Amino acid sequence: MSVYEDAIKTIKTKEINNFIDSLGDTPDQVADNVQGYEVVGKKGQSNDCPITNLIRKQFNATIVSVTGKVIAVILQNGTRLVFETPKVIASFITRFDAGDYPKLEEKLTSADLNSLNDWLIGQQITVYAGANESFDIILKEELV
Repeated sequence: MSVYEDAIKTIKTKEINNFIDSLGDTPDQVADNVQGYEVVGKKGQSNDCPITNLIRKQFNATIVSVTGKVIAVILQNGTRLVFETPKVIASFITRFDAGDYPKLEEKLTSADLNSLNDWLIGQQITVYAGANESFDIILKEELV
């Protein structure tokens, strides 16, 4: 790795850390500030939580993963960054995953549900509700 690449990594890591530090000193402050950026995420998804989506948005990153221990970022130019997750962000993630910040949770839209419905039609599913049987999903019109 060249001195230039090392310098870029150091600068970008510092930029991202400074930005993250600016989000607040408590999980509640982080939640309030993240909401101001109009990003949401999915519980239990290190590659799709609000912090991940905020970093992706603010730094135009290709890939971002945030866990309670590390933050990994791949920028558009291929630069890879991995650094320790600040404790306040780890606490925020734990509370987000527990459902403490529902306003930051991604909601399914009717388009999402229609897409899921379209995919389900014709699929074979195994049901484990006391019985171990397979069945095909059929259209409501087919029931008539």
